[in-house]
Formats: sequence, structure tokens, C-alpha cells
Amino acid sequence: MTIGLLRNALLSSSSWCAIALVNLVAIPPFIRYLGVEGYGNYLLLAGLFGYSGLLDSGLPDSVVEYVAHHLELRDHESAAESVNAALLARVIGGVVGVAVLCVFNPQIIRALHVSPALAHGSIARNVI
Repeated sequence: MTIGLLRNALLSSSSWCAIALVNLVAIPPFIRYLGVEGYGNYLLLAGLFGYSGLLDSGLPDSVVEYVAHHLELRDHESAAESVNAALLARVIGGVVGVAVLCVFNPQIIRALHVSPALAHGSIARNVI
């Protein structure tokens, strides 16, 4: 039991370290490609979207709990329904989020004081 716990902790820590290392290596190419202002906007948006992960309402944890419960009862159909319902909720949330970003793109660009050169290349503006 202790060895499994130690192994899991080590794997979790090493994955965090790998992500941090990849991010550190990726900074110079990002700045070269986006420029200083573009990279600043990228970091601002990445930070804002990072907080949206707090709004998941416990969905991933509850799905794991329900799937484990249904699999313990050997009810594979209910386990699949739980996963499908969670996936549908995520897809609907993503579509709503993209729609909001597309609709409010000009206001977001003005609020962030994005330069016209960068605003012209925004993804949401190209979609519309």
C-alpha cells in the first residue's frame, strides 16, 4: 500500500515538473512569434481561462463516483450514460463559451486595450 502511494505521488510530481519544464522551454518561441504584447495577452487570457476550471461544479469528481458505483454493480449501461451526460454537458458549455466569445469579441478587445494589429488577427474575429 505504501509503495503504491509513493509511486502515485512520484508520478504526480513528475508530471507537474514536466509541464513546468515544457512551459519554460516554450516561452522564448511564444514571445518570438507573438511579440511581447501578444504574449502578455496570451498570459492574461490563459489566466482567466485557468480560473474557469474552478467552475466545473464538481462534475469530473461526480462522474468518477457514479461510474465507479455503476461498474461495481456491473451496470455498464448506466456507467456509459453517466459519461455521455458529462460529455454532453462539457460540449454544451464549450459551445456556449465560444458563442459568448464570438459575440462579445469587440468588447473584450476594447476592454483589454489590444492594439489594432493584434485585434485584427484574433481568432473570434476570424470566425465571424
